[in-house]
Amino acid sequence: MEVLVHNLEHGYTVIWYHAALRGRQLDDLGRLANTLGQHPGKVIVTAWDAGHGHFPPRQHVAMAHWSAKAEHREYCRGVSTPAIEAFVKSYPNTDALEPGGR
Repeated sequence: MEVLVHNLEHGYTVIWYHAALRGRQLDDLGRLANTLGQHPGKVIVTAWDAGHGHFPPRQHVAMAHWSAKAEHREYCRGVSTPAIEAFVKSYPNTDALEPGGR
């Protein structure tokens, strides 16, 4: 979790998924992580660790991005390519607390 928070500070978008997600939806998330954003690698897809809390009911995907002025979060019931693409495009990695870091 600490590494993911550090990445958020540097402009990454983190997409967490609930353990209930399987198969094609996981494959779709992997493809999205490799193709989205201005700089490949600035989108991280990872399983949520329930030890840090629980997803809201009936939600299985969570997106997070920290811009220079605000934290942005959005949940989805499942993998929605249009929603994830729109989220990443709305919050570019250049708008970050520390945009030059890795």
